[in-house]
Amino acid sequence: MNLTETSLVKMASGSKHVYDELSTHSLMIRLFRVEEAASGRLSIQLSTFTIDEDLPDYIALSYTWEPHFPTHVTQVNDGELSIGHNLWEALWTLVPLRGTFFWADQICINQQRTHELNHQVGFMHQIYNRATTVLIWLGGADERSDGAMQFISYITAGNCDRPSDLCKCKHIERMDDVPEFTCQHHFGVYCPGSTAYQILPSMSFPIRELFQRNYWSRVWVVQEIMFARNILVKCGNWTITWAQLELFFRWTTYSRQSDLHIWASRYLIPTEDYPPSFCSIIDMKENWGLKETWRPATLDLLEILRMCHKFECKLTLDRIYGLLGLVHRGERLEVDYDLTPLKLFIAVLHHIVKHPLEDGWHRLGLKLWRALQCGDSGVTYNQAIIMTFPGLADLYVLEFLEFFYHFNFSDRLLKRDFEARLLREQTRSDRGRRPNKLKPRYKEMEPEPITSHSDGEGQ
Repeated sequence: MNLTETSLVKMASGSKHVYDELSTHSLMIRLFRVEEAASGRLSIQLSTFTIDEDLPDYIALSYTWEPHFPTHVTQVNDGELSIGHNLWEALWTLVPLRGTFFWADQICINQQRTHELNHQVGFMHQIYNRATTVLIWLGGADERSDGAMQFISYITAGNCDRPSDLCKCKHIERMDDVPEFTCQHHFGVYCPGSTAYQILPSMSFPIRELFQRNYWSRVWVVQEIMFARNILVKCGNWTITWAQLELFFRWTTYSRQSDLHIWASRYLIPTEDYPPSFCSIIDMKENWGLKETWRPATLDLLEILRMCHKFECKLTLDRIYGLLGLVHRGERLEVDYDLTPLKLFIAVLHHIVKHPLEDGWHRLGLKLWRALQCGDSGVTYNQAIIMTFPGLADLYVLEFLEFFYHFNFSDRLLKRDFEARLLREQTRSDRGRRPNKLKPRYKEMEPEPITSHSDGEGQ
């Protein structure tokens, strides 16, 4: 859902011949089938369904919009639609699944109609929850990803208990011929007549590259994966299950069942080389479950923002909208892509801050301010706080900043930043703009350690 450039909005040129109007008074979605047309191009047939009535089985795609370019003109119903390269690659791998319905936001939502976008994003979590399968598309294949996917598939299928078993993975032999995967160090594993000395070291870079793909850092995937009841992970033409992916992660991090497990966790991909965002997704999904064990977690907006503040997106509003499905119903904001980042910032703070002088929300407020790039609005952070909580205008700004500084910042860089802010405010007050009440006691003030007001860094 990262439509950020004017040229990308124009990707939907010709959409008036593609999309029928969707009602915003009911939960209606579009699904599509894909096949290869006689011209050698992709041909897509869009159909409209109501979620609670005539919805067929379908597969929901979870993917990144990037890379956007080159774009590819695709035949959709009686018109044409330009889609990004990453989705285009994914669709070609799905052509053999004729007759299967799919859902992908870039095709099934008319991106030019803001009211439709608002409505569809508001219940997108239900779209992924109702899907028979959520298909994670990590991107196109290369000589490294094929080997990594086969290696994970082989290891997690229970076929590898000894180092010598690694040699049965057929793709490994070809990968060892690639100079960049040549092992520079031998770790003492002996496999007669094989290249097992090179196998784990040679797989290290392809495995790490697979887990460091942009997909895992995208804010939208958190919601899409959490609400999925059944998940397949696809890269190129190789597919593994979510259970295999999770098992491999545990196998290389926590398991200590044999010398091979220990060796793999040290030299294949150490725990610290997994991106933090991927580790967070694995841990969260363990709580949400799959299939019969799936259950939605009850989270409030403040909690989910703290947990997911490290995830990324291109469209600043998506830092909030991409997580709303994870929040229990009473805490959800209304989706409105016409809002400016500043207005959304104010709306979020109004929603999560019940007592502005007691809750210790300030550090999250600063992170949210920066994440939504509100500094470009021409309004300072302090002004936005006063706009959000007019009652604070009755206090002197310096008194508020003292509270802000004293209770929330033990970090030296943040301390230095706020010292500079206070100095500026004091200078302005000395010129007669405001009384200076902090000057006598500011220099002796030391920040207290943060205890109950955690910002969720370790979650």
